[in-house]
Amino acid sequence: RTGLRVEKPLVLPLGPMMGGLLMPGPYKLELLMVQPSSAGEGVVEVALGGAVKDTVDVAARAGGKDKLLSLAYTVEIAGAPELTLRPVRGAVFACGVLLTPAAGHQ
Repeated sequence: RTGLRVEKPLVLPLGPMMGGLLMPGPYKLELLMVQPSSAGEGVVEVALGGAVKDTVDVAARAGGKDKLLSLAYTVEIAGAPELTLRPVRGAVFACGVLLTPAAGHQ
């Protein structure tokens, strides 16, 4: 179990590794999470730019506790958005975030 323990809202600014702003357009947002407890004990809201994209029971979607859950969303981005993970119940572990241009967007 490695990652950031999310037990209160976690805000992550998204942007290029070298700084600056992202080019406007569609992106694929991948989020990796683990829940070391049983289903129902780790529920988190996933929001981008303040808008809730999903509410996730991590263990239930992963198929059990201690299993890695990979979520993927296609998002429209302009500027410097923030990804917010907001616990609804319990705590989860955020293990990774990957933002890549969607197919056909460079």
